[in-house]
Amino acid sequence: MASGEQGKYEFAVHHSLFALLNAMLDCIVVGGGITGLTVAYELSLRGLQGVLVEAEDRLGGKIHTVVEDGFVVELGPDAMVTLKPEALALCTELGLADEVIAAQTRPAYVIRDRRFYPIPSGLFALVPGRVRLRDIRWVSWRGRLRAAGMPLQVLLHPVPPDADVPVGPTFRRWAGDEFTTWVVEPLLAGVYGGDIERLSLRATLPQVATRRTEFLRSLLRSRPRPSGTPETPFRSLRGGLTVLVERLRERFGSVEVRTGLPVEGIHRSEMGWVVETAGRERWRARHVVLTIPPGAAARLLRETAPDVADLLTRAVLEPTAVVAYAWPGTWDWLGTGFLVPRAERRWITACTWLSQKWPRRAPEGWNLVRVFLTGSTPMPWPEMDDETLARTVWQEFIELVGVPAVPHRVWVQRWTDGLPQYTVGHLTWVEAVEGAVARYPGLHVAGAGYRGIGLSDCIRQARQVASRIME
Repeated sequence: MASGEQGKYEFAVHHSLFALLNAMLDCIVVGGGITGLTVAYELSLRGLQGVLVEAEDRLGGKIHTVVEDGFVVELGPDAMVTLKPEALALCTELGLADEVIAAQTRPAYVIRDRRFYPIPSGLFALVPGRVRLRDIRWVSWRGRLRAAGMPLQVLLHPVPPDADVPVGPTFRRWAGDEFTTWVVEPLLAGVYGGDIERLSLRATLPQVATRRTEFLRSLLRSRPRPSGTPETPFRSLRGGLTVLVERLRERFGSVEVRTGLPVEGIHRSEMGWVVETAGRERWRARHVVLTIPPGAAARLLRETAPDVADLLTRAVLEPTAVVAYAWPGTWDWLGTGFLVPRAERRWITACTWLSQKWPRRAPEGWNLVRVFLTGSTPMPWPEMDDETLARTVWQEFIELVGVPAVPHRVWVQRWTDGLPQYTVGHLTWVEAVEGAVARYPGLHVAGAGYRGIGLSDCIRQARQVASRIME
C-alpha cells in the first residue's frame, strides 16, 4: 500500500473510531421545561456532552410568555417567590439580577358573596398568628374566634410527623369549617389548583406537617403590625419569565438542543441508554433524564422499565387553563388580582391584573388581566372550545368586577397535563418512584410532578440530578 493510501486509510480508521466514541453521549435530557433546561445548563458548565430533546417547537414548558404589540402576557407561571431562593439565585448566576422586578405593592383580594376583601400579606403562609383577626374581614367573628383557638387545637389534635393526612379535614379540626372554606381552600387553590379534601398536608404544607413545634410558636408569637406597605414576595423579569429560558439556552455549550422532535422510545443498552425520536434519530448516552410529566414518561418506559412506568401512571394531574384579556381605557382597580373560593361556585379560580401587578406589561392606557381556571372548579370548562370559553369567562369577570368594556385582545392557553396534584400518599409514591428508578443505572426523573411544583422546586431538583450524574 502506498504511503499516501496508507495515510488515508489510517485517517479513515481514526475518524471512524472517533465518530463511534463520540456517539456515546454523557446524557440525553427529554423535556425542555425549566427542569430540563437547568439540567442541560449544569451539564454544559461541566463540559459534558449531551442532547436536550423537546417535542414542542419552543422551549420553556409551562413558562410561556407571549410578547405582542407592547403586551407581555404570561400564560404559565407569572412569578418567582423570594421564600424559595433557587430561581432568583439562578437569575443572578446568569447575569439577570438587573432584570429582576418586584410586583407592585398593592393588595390581592378574595371574593365572598361578590364582595372583595383585601388579603393580609402575612396570611399567604397560612399562619393566622401573623395577622390580626380583624383583618380577615371576609370571615365572620365566630369563624375568626374559632381560628384563634388553633394553637390549642393543634396541641389537642396533633398530626404525627410521619402521618399523611388531607389538608381540608385537618384544618377544619384545627381552625373550623369557615376558616378552612374561605381562607385555606382559595390560598391553596391559587398554587395547586386542587381539592383540599384530597391534597396532602405533608406534601403541600410541610412547614405545618413536619415542623409542628415551629408552627405552634409562630401561631402563639405576638407580632407587631408592620408600618407602611409590606414588601411583596413576588418577582419576575422585565421581559417576562421567558427571558430566563432564553438566557439558559444561550449558556449551552456542549449540549445540543433539538425542538419539535417528540421522543418515541427509550431502551437500555450494554453501555447505557438509547433514545429514539419521531424523526428516526437515535442517540446513545450513559444517562437519560426525563423531565416530562410522569404520564408521558410512563409511556416511554413501558417496555424498558415496566415497574417504573406502572408507578408513574398513578400520578394525578389537574387540567388548567389561562385566559388573558386586554382592553383600552382606565379603570379604578387598585389591586393585583383576586382569588375565588370554590364555595362561590364560579368558573374563575384566580385572576391576576397583570398591568397592575407588574410594570410595563401593557401599553399605556391599556388593561391586561389573566384568568386562571382549574379542573376542580364545579363548571365544566374543559368541554368548551376556546371561543366559547373566553366569552363565558369574560361574562363572569365583568359580572364580578363591573368592567364596562369589551376585550380587544384575547389569549387562551390550555394545559391538559396542567398541575400535578400532591394528594395524600404523594410523598410515599415519590419515594417508591425514586426507589424503582434507582434500579436502572443512568435513569433519572425530575420535575413538577415529584418534589415541588414551583420554579425554584424544579431548579433544585434539576441541580440534584446533575450532581448525581457527575458523581
